Amino acid sequence: MKKSLLVIALFLFVSSYAQSGKDDLNTINKTLDNYFQGYVERDLGKLRSAFDTENGTMKLPVKSEDNQGFKNGYFKDIVQNWASKPPMKPEDKAISWIKVLSMDIISDKLASAKVEFKVGNALFIDLLTLQKISGQWKITNKSFIKL
Repeated sequence: MKKSLLVIALFLFVSSYAQSGKDDLNTINKTLDNYFQGYVERDLGKLRSAFDTENGTMKLPVKSEDNQGFKNGYFKDIVQNWASKPPMKPEDKAISWIKVLSMDIISDKLASAKVEFKVGNALFIDLLTLQKISGQWKITNKSFIKL
């Protein structure tokens, strides 16, 4: 009897965890879609829903005469800048896309994603850290390379 109760409890836990993981996966994918759509549409609302605009950061390349490094840019400024860019040309939008290369849901509060991001003729690989903040998945850190 105790063994069957344990099996039932374990099944319910695994089923609940699997559903929770599936919900997180769907919500993270929506966050990534809001990032992409917000960027190409210059939609500040979608960008704010995707990024931690309170504390989130992005590594920005810095070049100097003797060194190349990175500095932190803050999403509160970056997404405002992206949203205020001139609208993309329809032909550039038509060839733009995002592709999730890998995703790792580490816990119900931390995940990472590697995405390929094509905007017009530019191609990027983004490494994103996502965290659940007040019940919402947000991109809290971004590093990227332009290919």
